[in-house]
Amino acid sequence: MLALLLAPAAVLNAQETPTHESWNGGRTIALVESAIEARRHAWGDSALTGFNIYAEGHVHYLADFGGAAGQQAIRADQVALELRWRRGLGSMQEIVGRQETEWFPTKLHYHIDHLTLVVDNYGDRIRVGEGDEIRHAPHPLAPGALSIYEYRLVDSLAMALGGEWKRLYRLEVRPLDSSLPAVIGTMDLERSSSALTRLAVGFTPASYVDPRLVDVSIELENALVLGRWWLPSSQRVEIRRRLEYMELPFGSTIRASFRVFDYDLEPKGRGGVVTGHHVRARPDSELRRYAGWRMPEVDAWPEEVTTDSISMAEVRSQATSIARDGYLGGNAPLRLYIPNVSSAFRVRRAEGVYLGAGARWEPSSRVSLDATAGWAFGRGAGELRAGVQAAVGSSTLRLDGWINELSDIGPFEASSGIVSTMGATFRGDDWTDPYFRSGGRLGVRTPLGPIGRGDFALVAEHQEGAELELDPVGSATARAVRPVTEGTDLRIELGIERGFGSWAGSQAVLNLRGQLSGAADFGYTRWHALLTTRPEEPDATWSWEAALGAGVGTGSLPEQQLLLLGGRGTVPGYEFRPFAGDVAAFLNGAVSRSVWSPWIRIRGIAAAGWTDLGDPGSEAAARFGARATGNVRTSLGAGLGLFYDLVRLDVARGLSEGEWEWMVSVTPAFRPPL
Repeated sequence: MLALLLAPAAVLNAQETPTHESWNGGRTIALVESAIEARRHAWGDSALTGFNIYAEGHVHYLADFGGAAGQQAIRADQVALELRWRRGLGSMQEIVGRQETEWFPTKLHYHIDHLTLVVDNYGDRIRVGEGDEIRHAPHPLAPGALSIYEYRLVDSLAMALGGEWKRLYRLEVRPLDSSLPAVIGTMDLERSSSALTRLAVGFTPASYVDPRLVDVSIELENALVLGRWWLPSSQRVEIRRRLEYMELPFGSTIRASFRVFDYDLEPKGRGGVVTGHHVRARPDSELRRYAGWRMPEVDAWPEEVTTDSISMAEVRSQATSIARDGYLGGNAPLRLYIPNVSSAFRVRRAEGVYLGAGARWEPSSRVSLDATAGWAFGRGAGELRAGVQAAVGSSTLRLDGWINELSDIGPFEASSGIVSTMGATFRGDDWTDPYFRSGGRLGVRTPLGPIGRGDFALVAEHQEGAELELDPVGSATARAVRPVTEGTDLRIELGIERGFGSWAGSQAVLNLRGQLSGAADFGYTRWHALLTTRPEEPDATWSWEAALGAGVGTGSLPEQQLLLLGGRGTVPGYEFRPFAGDVAAFLNGAVSRSVWSPWIRIRGIAAAGWTDLGDPGSEAAARFGARATGNVRTSLGAGLGLFYDLVRLDVARGLSEGEWEWMVSVTPAFRPPL
């Protein structure tokens, strides 16, 4: 049985706590030299002739679109394996059980070391992805490591392990020459044995073989077994990718997490071990029939995915800090930058056809600069946005400026960018109410512990109305552009974003936003909240999703700060945004069932919404051509989800003086990059 963390950790008393040494201090070097020698003879106790280990792991392949709702599980594998080690021979790992689930089609084939345990902390040269991802990065405790790395002693703990107090030292490690393949991060050493108990590192850019890699992070932990031997206990490996020379709004992440459940220190026979370290798997039919699972059945979004994501983010943050904030990415620091598909190409009623592009430069792992520019051919005007971002501790500071940026009044988004382009081109309606902004923003984003992630910003911008600039294809007539009050807006913006993980079979994300304007041409406050849920497992037989939004405004609202409801995005089955208010709320949801997986799901949808107008919004609503709902407006509908529910075809009918509305949309998880 495991013998790790049998009692809470306690800080050593003052006279035994090491001082915070400088890099390559005398005491630090002595510790490292002892650890290098100890690692040469790891598991060298003659009483340990061999051992068997049983472990299980989950390997998740995720599509990453950014934000709390920006990851979508594509595939998950559950692996059970047996590791057998024999003195003088080596080791054999045998995969004895494996099951996988795909939520979207993929031809992904994992490297074998993504599906197995790391033996002896990677050896003297660290390889990841069988050398296709990381190759030839020297281990920080390999022979000769003192000529490659520098070390610093930063912390010390005493821990009760197996009924005995053990003292652990934490060291930071970084290369003397960051242009060479090497690791950067932390390692924990046990004082009496000099054994390596934990290794948590990232890598220098020269370590990466695949130029698409953003970063690779590893965290290996060992357990003290029977108070005598430090053997593998758990491991996490995260591999993040994106295009080498182009930064698009999506990437991918492979995250493998393994946990050891049993040790056998008196194994019988050789157990199939031959010279060297080898891996084999039982036949596929046996892997699928395996029934000895200890971990929960694999699913799209277990709690460990969120936990491992936080843990790996901490490893990356520590590596960046230790590396003097130097650039640690595996791909090019200067790349073509496309924030979303619509920033490169779109069609809008107020712009006509728009083409754009941008660039992003990361001089270090904590600082980045980006800029995008484009031209609206119908309007005959350009658009420009530029920004600089810097990580300060766990927070992010960002300064942005923009000229002629197209914005939607909202505040509740009605459609993805690509669907808006299709609607504008063929129907003359992009399902937005546009206006233009020129100005700047200084903001900070910071974690708020269990509350979520917070935003605070100061914004100064000039806002102006838009005009109809589009002639749709065919006989369609473009919907008119509604007016706004032009002027300069100086405001404070506040926000909180929180993901709730699994909630009754769905993932939930809450966004709270506030705007306080009390200078220049406007004086108002507007607060709104949006709680969204989406299915945890896209291929579940039954699933549900919902959106609950609410808002309130005070002061004197201009048209562009009204709370608008009606039509797709809020309460379908009505004209697009005929209702406005300074107080508003809506709820829409859908229940679906797979009838031909993964090709067709049937959907039932329902929605309700309400607005009211008082002194803050009455005049603006009259100018805008919108009214209060008068009572709760409701609608019902049905539809189909096609091909892994990526594309949806829905029809809804408003039940209170409404109309039939036909809608084409994409699943919410894939809307951000569009």
